[in-house]
Amino acid sequence: MQWLLYIPPRSSFAAAWKRALLLLSDTTSCFTSQPSAGVQHIFTDGTATAATQPAKLAAWGCMNATTGEVVAMGHVPGLNQSSDRAELMAAWSAIQWQIHFEVSMHLWTDSRYVADGISHILRSGEIGD
Repeated sequence: MQWLLYIPPRSSFAAAWKRALLLLSDTTSCFTSQPSAGVQHIFTDGTATAATQPAKLAAWGCMNATTGEVVAMGHVPGLNQSSDRAELMAAWSAIQWQIHFEVSMHLWTDSRYVADGISHILRSGEIGD
């Protein structure tokens, strides 16, 4: 039996795509709205396209359910384009927003990864591996 191994050529766009991802800026502290009075309910989410590398792209966003306004949003900078990273960036942005405006906040996430990580930090005071 004879096997034929075929390795597809590298995409001519791969290098340019990687450079573009590295040039994306971190927008986690670029806020588009301010809080209202009282406790704020911030919903966070992140996603990544199903495409394989190098064409994968991840993005995130935070929404203030109390005011109905977007808090912040953006693409994930860097080569690690994953939904977990996008979810973390959304939560991080919401926490920065809370600190910046000195408000009480309930953070809502649909990511077990984020919820478990934040719970661990709050319980232990340490960032895990």
